[in-house]
Amino acid sequence: KTLHMGRGLVATLLCVTVVAALGSSNQNCASMAPHGMQCVDVPPCASGRTAVAGDFMVSNSAEDEPARQQTAVHICHSPEGIRIAANATEDHIFSPWTHCNDPVFQSSDVLENFVAPVWKLTDNPEWYHEVDVGAAGAVWAGVIDNPKGNASDCKNCTAGNLPCSGMADFGPDGPQAYAINGTGWWGTEVLLPWSLFPAEFREHGLWPLWRLNFYRYDYPDGPSSAYELSAWSPTHDPSFHVPARFGAAVMVHDALID
Repeated sequence: KTLHMGRGLVATLLCVTVVAALGSSNQNCASMAPHGMQCVDVPPCASGRTAVAGDFMVSNSAEDEPARQQTAVHICHSPEGIRIAANATEDHIFSPWTHCNDPVFQSSDVLENFVAPVWKLTDNPEWYHEVDVGAAGAVWAGVIDNPKGNASDCKNCTAGNLPCSGMADFGPDGPQAYAINGTGWWGTEVLLPWSLFPAEFREHGLWPLWRLNFYRYDYPDGPSSAYELSAWSPTHDPSFHVPARFGAAVMVHDALID
C-alpha cells in the first residue's frame, strides 16, 4: 500500500527533525546556509553578544556597490522574541510621518525589517513580517503575502497592516519598535514577539531557521535629493520584496557559540 502523509504530519516531522538538529554542534550558518547566501548565527541576548548584519550595499544596483551611508544591524533572541537594533550613519535625519501605519517608506528616512521562519534555509518565504521604522518614530507593520516566494508556511495568516494606535502601539502581542536620533546617526530598536509567527514554529522551543533581510531608504544629500536604497543582502532589483535574495539566520544556544 502507498502511505499518503498529510501536510500536517509532514510539517510535524520536519519540525522535530530541525529542532533535534540543534543538539549538534555544527548547526550554524557555516554548515547550513547555501554558498553565497548572507547568514548570521544569532545568539541569546542573555549572552551579552549579538549577530551583526552590516556592510550594506546599494540594493537596486546590478553590482555590489557599498551604500554611501552605512548601517549595522545587531540581532539576538530572548524568551520574548527576536530583538533587532540598527544604527545608521546619517547627515540629514528627517521624516514627516507621525502615526503608525503611515507610509514611512515614502519621502522619509526609514529602516526596514523583513523576517520569517522557514523549514529550510533554501525556502524563499511567501509569507513574512515587515516592520518599518521612520526616523521620527512612526512604525509601519504588516504581514506580507508575496507570490515571488517558493514556500508557503503560514496557513492561518492574513495579509495586511497590523492594527495599531498612536505612533507605534501594536498592542501587547504585536511588534514593539521605536527610533533613536543622535548627532550624525539614527537608529531603531525592534522586538518581534514569538507570538507573531505561526504556531508550528513555536511548539518545540527555539526555532532555528529563519530568512530575513534589512533595508534602508536614505537621502544622502538631503530630503530634496534622490533616495538611495540599501540592504544587508541586496536584491539587485528596484523592489525590496525579492524573497530569493533574503539573507538567513540560525538561532543558536549558548553552547553552540564559539
